[in-house]
Amino acid sequence: SPYKKMKMPELRMIAGERGLIKFSHLRKPQLIELLESE
Repeated sequence: SPYKKMKMPELRMIAGERGLIKFSHLRKPQLIELLESE
């Protein structure tokens, strides 16, 4: 997935844009999983 190449700040920003800001504390693998399942 394209997310694996991204850095954490980028992933958190995407999560924020999708209204998933409450999940932004997750570690990278979990955050990627969450974004991919959206």
